[in-house]
Amino acid sequence: ASDLDSIVCAIVLALGMSTGTLDARLSLDPGSYVVAPVLNIPSSELALRQDAVFLMKRHDIPASNLLFFPELPQEALRARIKEGSLQLILVDHNNLGVEQQWLAEAVSGIIDHHEDSGMHAGVPLRVMDPAAGSCASLVAQVLLGEKEARREEESVMDSAGGRELLFGAPL
Repeated sequence: ASDLDSIVCAIVLALGMSTGTLDARLSLDPGSYVVAPVLNIPSSELALRQDAVFLMKRHDIPASNLLFFPELPQEALRARIKEGSLQLILVDHNNLGVEQQWLAEAVSGIIDHHEDSGMHAGVPLRVMDPAAGSCASLVAQVLLGEKEARREEESVMDSAGGRELLFGAPL
């Protein structure tokens, strides 16, 4: 869980979404939500991912900008699910862990290069390609494709930092 590919995808997708890139596809009201990359490890384990720590330092991304699932208040998440105000996009995995099944109704998207488990078939954002070498390549396709569809002037993929983060993951 949370290898370099997963970590980079979470960061870059959150950055791309914070600019409204996927609002139309996910039926989101612009500016009505907060986006954050969530890693599926305790924060104490991030230091063990030296490749990710290196890229984060290189791009001035402090660990304090990340959320770590084991440390999130589950009752608050359950309340948000109940009120319909929590949406999750899974990257680099297409199913939730056994202990996370309670989050299933909040899944609104999947971007993954692993074999399709068949879960969350009806979500509005579902990009699955087991032939892709990394999830980062699929996140890039999604962000670039949405930019093209919206004819945006600029996106996270236009920045050297966004491209280097994504292309650094598979290397």
